[in-house]
Amino acid sequence: MSPEVIGRKLDSLFEILKDLKPHAVADRHSQRQKHYEIERLLQLAVDLSIAIGRRVLLLKKIDSPDSARDVFITMGANRIISKKLAAGLADAVGLRNILVHEYQKIDEDILFGGLKNGFQNFRMFAKKMETFV
Repeated sequence: MSPEVIGRKLDSLFEILKDLKPHAVADRHSQRQKHYEIERLLQLAVDLSIAIGRRVLLLKKIDSPDSARDVFITMGANRIISKKLAAGLADAVGLRNILVHEYQKIDEDILFGGLKNGFQNFRMFAKKMETFV
């Protein structure tokens, strides 16, 4: 898998994060008004991060797991990212699944309460993945 593909996906992830940043620091009222935009940006950030993670695992010749959540757990277990970051990103996959598949009603306190930390996790991940380009 070519590093150029990772680079293109990282460029997209950085663009998504640029759009997500103001929402991460906004007040709760502003976040509620833009919740559909925030949900979509989170979905895109998770999906791009999964795709980047799978490609990095291929580059490192590590078998990519079947589940999206386990992509990050595998990266943590192989010291590509920290285990703490891996756990945070794995949790983001669970949130993405709830958003996309509507398994349950979204708890806004959880969604917006974790937005700033989630944003920081995606930024750390993206910065770390730049080493593979």
